[in-house]
Amino acid sequence: MLLSREHLISSIRSIQPTYDSLSCIIEYIMLFRGELEAILDVILKESKNSNAHTNLFIMYMLNELSVKLSCAEDSNKDQEIKSVKKALKEVLKTGRKRVDSMTAHGTPGLKKAAGVLTTKYNEMEKLLYMKPEEIKAQSAKKEAVLEKKEKRTEEVNNSKEDIDEKYLDIEYLESLCKKKDKKSVIKYIKELKKNHVE
Repeated sequence: MLLSREHLISSIRSIQPTYDSLSCIIEYIMLFRGELEAILDVILKESKNSNAHTNLFIMYMLNELSVKLSCAEDSNKDQEIKSVKKALKEVLKTGRKRVDSMTAHGTPGLKKAAGVLTTKYNEMEKLLYMKPEEIKAQSAKKEAVLEKKEKRTEEVNNSKEDIDEKYLDIEYLESLCKKKDKKSVIKYIKELKKNHVE
């Protein structure tokens, strides 16, 4: 099977920030890992001809590609990752130029979009220059925060159950009153008093 440059170019031009769009391109590139340098050249050419949004999506794709390559089990992966990171830096530069152009010559709407894009590019730049240890530490920190949040949610749910058991059920009491069932109302109130004393 031969690499289809036309298919690759078409995929890059229509790239979207969705799992399906990114994973299709990444899987296609992974089929032709031996031609990674040629693929990266095509990606860089398309990046230079694309707008700021498409460059951001290309960065997302290249970042996911580097993650996918890091999971590979062969001797070339370090060189391949280095090449992808180099391409990422080039796309970052190109994308920032496009954003600067939007800011300088754009309409108010484009300038607002440029502000959002600048934030996204800054996030990608941080991710690009982070060391693996920092990434692991950051993900561990996020996991700890999520764990703490889940624990709090569980505590709140448990306390709600306790409150429901100890306190008055207004709907039940209203239904008893509508039925004019005095015995049941008095019995329910006595149970509440008894539970409250305990």
